[in-house]
Amino acid sequence: MKEGIRVGLVGEQREVVQPKHLIDFMGPDVPGVLATAWLIWFMEHAARNAILPFMEEGEDSVGTEIDIQHMAPTPVGFEVVCQAKVIQIDGKAITYQIEARDHHEKIGQALHKRYVVRTPRFAEKVTRKAAASA
Repeated sequence: MKEGIRVGLVGEQREVVQPKHLIDFMGPDVPGVLATAWLIWFMEHAARNAILPFMEEGEDSVGTEIDIQHMAPTPVGFEVVCQAKVIQIDGKAITYQIEARDHHEKIGQALHKRYVVRTPRFAEKVTRKAAASA
């Protein structure tokens, strides 16, 4: 990691809710809304964006924990804005407070941890694991 990662850094992710982002199990009489799994995806990207400028070549981060509250529904076509603020740094482990909003209200919040990894080493580990299962 490059110098400069500090508490208070903020990353943002903006996404317009598309049909692929909707839950599909409540039946035809209930309008589709943003699925929690996709909200987590948006939040993870906001957190990654906060520290991405400080990654060395061959580094990135992976999510390791998330404690999320999905508080309000968001229909298709609405923009979701997630902001992730670095609140703690412990070596390569970085903790964030994240808030998600649409243009009407706060729709979610989370406490999220990411870990900085060396991408070649991470890829090698995943490849070995996949090969061991074949």
